[in-house]
Amino acid sequence: MAVSFSQARQEEIQARSPGMKSPLLVAFLLVSPLASLRAADTPHQHVLRPNVLFIAVDDLRTSLGCYGDPLAKSPNIDSLARSARLFQGAYTHQAVCGPARTAMLTGRLPDNTRVWHNRNLFRNTLPDAVTLPQLFKNSGYQAISLGKVFSGDERELDPASWTAPEVLRGEGPGWKNYALARGSGGKGTACDAADVPDEGYPDGMLAQLAIDTLETLDQKQEPFFLAVGFFKPHLPFNAPKKYWDLYDPAAFSL
Repeated sequence: MAVSFSQARQEEIQARSPGMKSPLLVAFLLVSPLASLRAADTPHQHVLRPNVLFIAVDDLRTSLGCYGDPLAKSPNIDSLARSARLFQGAYTHQAVCGPARTAMLTGRLPDNTRVWHNRNLFRNTLPDAVTLPQLFKNSGYQAISLGKVFSGDERELDPASWTAPEVLRGEGPGWKNYALARGSGGKGTACDAADVPDEGYPDGMLAQLAIDTLETLDQKQEPFFLAVGFFKPHLPFNAPKKYWDLYDPAAFSL
Protein backbone atom coordinates (compact mmCIF):
# COMPACT_ATOMS: atom_id res chain seq x y z
CA MET A 1 0.00 0.00 0.00
CA ALA A 2 1.33 3.45 -0.85
CA VAL A 3 -0.53 6.56 0.18
CA SER A 4 -0.02 10.31 0.18
CA PHE A 5 -2.05 13.39 0.96
CA SER A 6 -3.91 14.83 -1.99
CA GLN A 7 -3.26 18.48 -2.83
CA ALA A 8 -6.64 19.43 -1.38
CA ARG A 9 -5.86 17.61 1.85
CA GLN A 10 -2.47 19.31 2.11
CA GLU A 11 -4.15 22.71 1.67
CA GLU A 12 -6.67 21.82 4.38
CA ILE A 13 -3.87 20.95 6.79
CA GLN A 14 -2.00 24.13 5.88
CA ALA A 15 -5.12 26.18 6.63
CA ARG A 16 -5.49 24.57 10.04
CA SER A 17 -1.81 24.96 10.93
CA PRO A 18 -0.43 27.89 8.92
CA GLY A 19 2.90 27.78 10.73
CA MET A 20 3.58 24.18 9.75
CA LYS A 21 4.82 23.21 6.33
CA SER A 22 2.46 20.58 4.94
CA PRO A 23 4.20 17.22 5.07
CA LEU A 24 3.90 14.66 2.35
CA LEU A 25 2.96 11.41 4.07
CA VAL A 26 4.37 8.21 2.65
CA ALA A 27 3.45 4.72 3.76
CA PHE A 28 5.89 2.22 2.32
CA LEU A 29 6.83 3.82 -1.03
CA LEU A 30 5.84 6.92 -2.95
CA VAL A 31 7.55 7.73 -6.22
CA SER A 32 6.37 11.26 -6.95
CA PRO A 33 8.94 13.05 -4.74
CA LEU A 34 11.69 11.31 -6.69
CA ALA A 35 10.61 13.16 -9.82
CA SER A 36 10.86 16.42 -7.90
CA LEU A 37 14.33 15.50 -6.70
CA ARG A 38 15.47 14.77 -10.22
CA ALA A 39 14.01 18.07 -11.40
CA ALA A 40 15.85 19.83 -8.58
CA ASP A 41 19.10 18.74 -10.20
CA THR A 42 18.30 20.91 -13.22
CA PRO A 43 20.30 24.18 -13.06
CA HIS A 44 18.43 27.47 -12.50
CA GLN A 45 15.13 25.72 -11.84
CA HIS A 46 13.24 26.41 -8.61
CA VAL A 47 11.40 23.32 -7.41
CA LEU A 48 9.22 22.95 -4.34
CA ARG A 49 10.76 20.40 -1.99
CA PRO A 50 7.99 19.06 0.24
CA ASN A 51 8.69 17.54 3.61
CA VAL A 52 8.18 13.77 3.70
CA LEU A 53 6.85 11.60 6.51
CA PHE A 54 7.51 7.93 5.70
CA ILE A 55 5.68 5.40 7.90
CA ALA A 56 6.54 1.70 8.02
CA VAL A 57 4.26 -0.71 9.88
CA ASP A 58 5.53 -4.16 10.79
CA ASP A 59 3.49 -7.14 9.53
CA LEU A 60 0.41 -5.08 8.70
CA ARG A 61 -1.76 -6.81 6.12
CA THR A 62 -4.98 -5.67 4.44
CA SER A 63 -7.16 -6.34 7.51
CA LEU A 64 -8.29 -2.72 7.43
CA GLY A 65 -11.56 -0.96 6.83
CA CYS A 66 -10.22 0.75 3.70
CA TYR A 67 -9.64 -2.71 2.20
CA GLY A 68 -13.14 -3.90 3.06
CA ASP A 69 -12.49 -5.82 6.26
CA PRO A 70 -15.86 -5.94 8.07
CA LEU A 71 -14.41 -6.21 11.58
CA ALA A 72 -11.37 -3.96 11.57
CA LYS A 73 -11.71 -0.60 13.28
CA SER A 74 -9.11 1.58 11.59
CA PRO A 75 -10.70 5.04 11.25
CA ASN A 76 -7.49 7.05 10.91
CA ILE A 77 -5.94 4.87 8.21
CA ASP A 78 -9.32 4.70 6.46
CA SER A 79 -9.57 8.49 6.49
CA LEU A 80 -6.09 8.79 5.04
CA ALA A 81 -6.90 6.23 2.35
CA ARG A 82 -9.94 8.21 1.23
CA SER A 83 -7.77 11.21 0.35
CA ALA A 84 -4.85 9.21 -1.02
CA ARG A 85 -3.70 6.66 -3.54
CA LEU A 86 -4.69 3.20 -2.31
CA PHE A 87 -2.83 0.31 -3.92
CA GLN A 88 -4.85 -2.85 -4.44
CA GLY A 89 -2.15 -5.10 -5.87
CA ALA A 90 1.06 -4.33 -3.97
CA TYR A 91 2.96 -7.35 -2.67
CA THR A 92 6.13 -7.74 -0.66
CA HIS A 93 9.10 -9.47 -2.27
CA GLN A 94 9.87 -11.40 0.90
CA ALA A 95 8.01 -12.51 4.02
CA VAL A 96 11.00 -11.69 6.25
CA CYS A 97 11.67 -8.23 7.69
CA GLY A 98 15.19 -7.55 6.44
CA PRO A 99 14.78 -8.66 2.82
CA ALA A 100 11.37 -6.99 2.45
CA ARG A 101 12.55 -3.67 3.83
CA THR A 102 15.78 -3.76 1.86
CA ALA A 103 13.84 -4.36 -1.37
CA MET A 104 11.50 -1.49 -0.60
CA LEU A 105 14.19 1.00 0.38
CA THR A 106 16.70 0.14 -2.34
CA GLY A 107 14.25 -0.61 -5.16
CA ARG A 108 16.14 -3.84 -5.84
CA LEU A 109 15.05 -7.47 -5.73
CA PRO A 110 16.43 -9.79 -3.03
CA ASP A 111 18.29 -11.76 -5.70
CA ASN A 112 20.07 -8.54 -6.64
CA THR A 113 20.92 -7.40 -3.11
CA ARG A 114 21.52 -10.99 -1.95
CA VAL A 115 19.50 -10.20 1.15
CA TRP A 116 17.36 -13.31 1.58
CA HIS A 117 17.34 -13.47 5.37
CA ASN A 118 17.73 -11.21 8.38
CA ARG A 119 21.38 -10.48 9.16
CA ASN A 120 22.21 -10.30 5.43
CA LEU A 121 23.49 -6.79 4.70
CA PHE A 122 22.96 -5.27 1.26
CA ARG A 123 26.07 -3.09 1.61
CA ASN A 124 28.19 -6.23 1.49
CA THR A 125 26.92 -6.85 -2.05
CA LEU A 126 26.11 -3.32 -3.21
CA PRO A 127 28.31 -0.92 -1.22
CA ASP A 128 27.47 2.02 -3.49
CA ALA A 129 23.70 1.49 -3.62
CA VAL A 130 21.65 4.63 -3.02
CA THR A 131 18.62 4.04 -0.82
CA LEU A 132 15.40 6.06 -0.80
CA PRO A 133 16.31 8.10 2.30
CA GLN A 134 19.86 8.47 1.01
CA LEU A 135 18.50 9.99 -2.20
CA PHE A 136 16.71 12.62 -0.16
CA LYS A 137 19.80 13.13 2.01
CA ASN A 138 21.95 13.66 -1.08
CA SER A 139 19.44 16.25 -2.27
CA GLY A 140 19.77 18.44 0.80
CA TYR A 141 17.12 16.89 3.04
CA GLN A 142 17.47 16.10 6.72
CA ALA A 143 16.98 12.30 6.68
CA ILE A 144 15.92 11.01 10.11
CA SER A 145 15.03 7.44 11.15
CA LEU A 146 12.96 6.54 14.22
CA GLY A 147 12.01 2.98 15.14
CA LYS A 148 12.14 -0.04 12.85
CA VAL A 149 12.79 1.25 9.34
CA PHE A 150 15.60 -0.82 7.82
CA SER A 151 15.61 -3.20 10.77
CA GLY A 152 14.88 -3.48 14.46
CA ASP A 153 18.35 -4.91 15.04
CA GLU A 154 21.35 -2.69 15.73
CA ARG A 155 23.47 -4.98 13.54
CA GLU A 156 21.42 -4.20 10.42
CA LEU A 157 21.33 -0.41 10.44
CA ASP A 158 22.54 1.72 7.53
CA PRO A 159 24.25 4.94 8.66
CA ALA A 160 24.93 6.00 5.05
CA SER A 161 21.20 6.57 4.50
CA TRP A 162 20.70 9.15 7.23
CA THR A 163 21.97 12.53 8.36
CA ALA A 164 21.84 11.49 12.03
CA PRO A 165 22.25 8.15 13.85
CA GLU A 166 19.19 5.91 13.58
CA VAL A 167 17.05 5.81 16.72
CA LEU A 168 15.62 2.35 17.33
CA ARG A 169 14.13 3.22 20.69
CA GLY A 170 14.20 6.06 23.16
CA GLU A 171 15.00 6.38 26.83
CA GLY A 172 12.88 5.64 29.89
CA PRO A 173 11.25 2.70 31.74
CA GLY A 174 8.94 1.66 28.91
CA TRP A 175 11.76 1.47 26.40
CA LYS A 176 13.90 -0.45 28.87
CA ASN A 177 11.09 -2.94 29.40
CA TYR A 178 10.91 -3.42 25.64
CA ALA A 179 14.64 -4.07 25.48
CA LEU A 180 14.33 -6.57 28.34
CA ALA A 181 11.56 -8.42 26.50
CA ARG A 182 13.66 -8.58 23.34
CA GLY A 183 16.45 -10.16 25.36
CA SER A 184 14.23 -12.99 26.61
CA GLY A 185 14.97 -15.20 23.62
CA GLY A 186 11.44 -14.86 22.27
CA LYS A 187 9.94 -16.60 25.30
CA GLY A 188 7.03 -14.84 26.90
CA THR A 189 3.30 -14.28 26.61
CA ALA A 190 1.90 -14.22 23.07
CA CYS A 191 -0.33 -11.28 23.95
CA ASP A 192 -1.16 -8.89 26.75
CA ALA A 193 -3.50 -5.97 27.28
CA ALA A 194 -2.32 -3.74 30.10
CA ASP A 195 -4.73 -0.99 31.13
CA VAL A 196 -2.30 1.80 30.31
CA PRO A 197 -2.22 4.81 27.97
CA ASP A 198 -0.68 4.54 24.51
CA GLU A 199 2.69 5.55 25.90
CA GLY A 200 2.68 2.41 28.08
CA TYR A 201 3.89 0.47 25.03
CA PRO A 202 6.79 1.20 22.68
CA ASP A 203 4.64 2.17 19.68
CA GLY A 204 2.84 4.82 21.72
CA MET A 205 6.17 6.21 22.88
CA LEU A 206 7.48 6.08 19.32
CA ALA A 207 4.46 8.03 18.06
CA GLN A 208 5.10 10.75 20.64
CA LEU A 209 8.79 10.80 19.77
CA ALA A 210 7.84 11.24 16.11
CA ILE A 211 5.49 14.12 16.96
CA ASP A 212 8.20 15.83 19.00
CA THR A 213 10.71 15.30 16.18
CA LEU A 214 8.31 16.75 13.60
CA GLU A 215 7.88 19.86 15.72
CA THR A 216 11.65 20.23 16.05
CA LEU A 217 12.26 19.71 12.34
CA ASP A 218 9.58 22.24 11.49
CA GLN A 219 11.60 24.94 13.25
CA LYS A 220 14.49 24.42 10.84
CA GLN A 221 14.82 25.74 7.32
CA GLU A 222 15.91 22.49 5.66
CA PRO A 223 13.37 20.12 4.10
CA PHE A 224 13.14 16.78 5.87
CA PHE A 225 12.52 13.10 5.21
CA LEU A 226 11.35 11.57 8.50
CA ALA A 227 10.97 7.79 8.59
CA VAL A 228 8.99 6.28 11.47
CA GLY A 229 8.87 2.50 11.80
CA PHE A 230 6.26 1.04 14.16
CA PHE A 231 6.92 -2.35 15.74
CA LYS A 232 3.34 -3.65 15.73
CA PRO A 233 1.22 -5.56 14.75
CA HIS A 234 4.20 -7.94 14.65
CA LEU A 235 4.06 -10.63 17.33
CA PRO A 236 3.63 -10.62 20.27
CA PHE A 237 0.18 -9.03 20.21
CA ASN A 238 0.65 -6.36 22.87
CA ALA A 239 -1.50 -3.25 23.02
CA PRO A 240 -3.32 -1.13 25.61
CA LYS A 241 -6.54 -2.67 26.88
CA LYS A 242 -8.73 0.02 25.32
CA TYR A 243 -7.91 -1.35 21.85
CA TRP A 244 -8.74 -4.94 22.76
CA ASP A 245 -12.05 -3.70 24.19
CA LEU A 246 -13.10 -2.46 20.74
CA TYR A 247 -13.64 -6.05 19.61
CA ASP A 248 -15.92 -8.92 20.55
CA PRO A 249 -13.92 -12.18 20.34
CA ALA A 250 -17.10 -14.05 19.42
CA ALA A 251 -17.34 -12.05 16.18
CA PHE A 252 -14.18 -13.61 14.76
CA SER A 253 -14.25 -16.82 12.74
CA LEU A 254 -11.35 -19.19 13.36
